Amino acid sequence: KLKEKLIKLEEQREKIKAYNKEQKKKGESIADAYHLSNLGQNIRSVKLRIEYLNKQENIEEIEETYGEITLKTDKDDNRVRLIFPGKPDDAVRTKLKQNGFRWSPYNGAWQRQLNNWSIRLAKEIAQEVKNGQVS
Repeated sequence: KLKEKLIKLEEQREKIKAYNKEQKKKGESIADAYHLSNLGQNIRSVKLRIEYLNKQENIEEIEETYGEITLKTDKDDNRVRLIFPGKPDDAVRTKLKQNGFRWSPYNGAWQRQLNNWSIRLAKEIAQEVKNGQVS
């Protein structure tokens, strides 16, 4: 859908450019400049969204265990989750919060938006907790 939208936006931009070119030849007024700049921004945002979604497709589904802690990725919810057997102590909760993880009562897990960096952070935190290195 996004690729189709991108094609339509680019076609629309080309039509406006062609219209402006013809109007300039005739010496008449052209389309307002904000039309082209708005289209340009919409095209950029659609391209960025396509790029982001392509990166998300490359992320693998993970389910790993570090001692009693489970690390899961959920591409459907766009989340990486750390599931603890009980309530983590204050130092662990502080470390999770400092790294962007938030408690989800619905999922019963500490979670954060899914990307390669958040997976790396989750692995590091889980390994530190397993080794008792969280301070």
